[in-house]
Amino acid sequence: MSFLLNSPYITYILGALLIITVILLIFSVYLILYVLREYKKLEQMIDSAIDGNFQEESFDEQRLSML
Repeated sequence: MSFLLNSPYITYILGALLIITVILLIFSVYLILYVLREYKKLEQMIDSAIDGNFQEESFDEQRLSML
């Protein structure tokens, strides 16, 4: 294992790991925001259905099936 620490490529390896970590973090934040947005849309649909003013044209079928 000590040969890895003395390797001239350790900087590149650590840099690559850092870049991968940052990319995964950005992707995770994007997914969280996407899920929250979809839950908000679902909540609006349920609220409008409970209130009795649900209109299908405001929510397309593809979005309904995604939820």
